[in-house]
Amino acid sequence: MSVYLVAGVAASATPATVDDHLPTARPRHYPSDTSDAEWQVLAPHVPAGSGRGRPITYPRRDIVDAIRYLDRTGCQWDALPADFPHHKLVYHYFTTWTRDGTLNRMHNSLRELPFPS
Repeated sequence: MSVYLVAGVAASATPATVDDHLPTARPRHYPSDTSDAEWQVLAPHVPAGSGRGRPITYPRRDIVDAIRYLDRTGCQWDALPADFPHHKLVYHYFTTWTRDGTLNRMHNSLRELPFPS
């Protein structure tokens, strides 16, 4: 583990675009789900994968939506609805992205958006 990951300042060498991420087929019906405009802002902050290891089977947008669902509802990890990825996978990404600062960068980028009138 690098010092940068422990300090929470690591960032992707090249920002990902929306097209770099696996598309999602999950219907958007929760109030916490990301809108297309929000995903355009968040996608560059979400690591798309390095191409090493297991192939990506769950879209990163679904994982982001699951984390947002947990934050909004306050439900337990194992009480995630079945249309989200498995709670252990979501927890893995939550802890990884918290450690490396990804969630903080995502939060700040959404906070900087102009407030809709």
